[in-house]
Amino acid sequence: MAITNHIAPELLRHFANGRLSAAGSELVLRHLAVCDFCLELANAFWLAEPENRAAAFPADVGRRLEQVVLQEIRRMKFK
Repeated sequence: MAITNHIAPELLRHFANGRLSAAGSELVLRHLAVCDFCLELANAFWLAEPENRAAAFPADVGRRLEQVVLQEIRRMKFK
């Protein structure tokens, strides 16, 4: 699947810094599950914060993203 629409960088920055609502984060996670470009950009924003430089996304974000990816795979499998 080719992604032609990406999330605005400022929205990805807010996501990476934990400043989105749960609903907003869920929408971003669904997009990140299928868009490597935005995933890499969001991770770069995460790593740009001095306290985060030693690690990639926090484990809870990784688990939530994994769940979204699995949901997308299941959804596409049963289409």
